Amino acid sequence: MLKIGFGALSNCAGMSNPNSSFNSDTLKISFDEFIPKIDTMEDGSIVTTSEWLACDCYFESEYVISDLPKKPSTILLNGEEVKYHPDKYRTYPITFELLDRDTINYTDKYGFEQGLWINRNSKGQLLFKGIKKDDSVVEGTSYRYHVAKVHMSNCI
Repeated sequence: MLKIGFGALSNCAGMSNPNSSFNSDTLKISFDEFIPKIDTMEDGSIVTTSEWLACDCYFESEYVISDLPKKPSTILLNGEEVKYHPDKYRTYPITFELLDRDTINYTDKYGFEQGLWINRNSKGQLLFKGIKKDDSVVEGTSYRYHVAKVHMSNCI
């Protein structure tokens, strides 16, 4: 018995029609991304179409597959190879900057901005200084700079 779980970003209409096959050393798992919509025409005939929604959602699925002749060396999910990863969600390189021996502009392994953030424009002027938690501003100040245009006239 093989138990495999995965998470996928998919259209909010959902995932359906799961299918799996085992060939040689490869386990292929697939699903369709649609929700069937049944319309009745004026003549009484029935038409089935797919309806897509304008957003994506995160879905988690778990397959329990029994009676496999051996453990698969390759697992494909909708044609893409699945690699084992100890983290549940996608991870990114941790990034940060040092300012006077303090860590600023820290992005964690999930891509979220954490801690003290300081942003400056190309002229070095302060645009934002504050504390962030999971990309949200906990406290902080944003700054805007305006260039005043002065019109000079010839005065005698």
